[in-house]
Amino acid sequence: MSLFIRTFVCVELPEQHRRTLAVTLKSLKKNFSEIKWVSPQTLHLTLKFCGEQSEDTIGCFSSYIKEELQLRRLDPFLITLGSAGAFPSLKRPRTLWIGVTEGGDPLLSLVELVEKAGLRAGVEKEKRIFHPHLTLARIRPGTFVSPQLEEELGRQNFNSLSWKVSSIVLMKSELRPEGAQHTPLETYSL
Repeated sequence: MSLFIRTFVCVELPEQHRRTLAVTLKSLKKNFSEIKWVSPQTLHLTLKFCGEQSEDTIGCFSSYIKEELQLRRLDPFLITLGSAGAFPSLKRPRTLWIGVTEGGDPLLSLVELVEKAGLRAGVEKEKRIFHPHLTLARIRPGTFVSPQLEEELGRQNFNSLSWKVSSIVLMKSELRPEGAQHTPLETYSL
């Protein structure tokens, strides 16, 4: 019997950016406690959520990612974060996020590469259009969200947060009562 593991592929943040965002998240959590804010240690930019996959599928997927990276030879690139937003909208938020203002095209190339590797391994293709972002919080249906949230998010400036992306990570995600715990399974250099 094969073990199933919840996985995703992502770009990780530098530690100094995690610390910067931790201060912001602490303030937002204090003022908007009804919202489930993510832990700063789990902040990342998802390229592909794979869901529950068998160990065999993950092994194949990982090998195919390596192959695709060798074939495409993508160069490291710069990412710059932008302003905060929400899915589906700030008027009816379910997910709060920080967008990307620079590096979107190379990220899309990485998404296409990872999707191709996933299809070869039998991982279902993502149905939604890729919107590069860092998830800050999730809001349960029926949760009252203060109108001040939109104003507060508008005051936040994340444009100073830039970094060079030189690798991507296959991550294991374990859901726990205190929040998701992420463990790197494999890191791939660009």
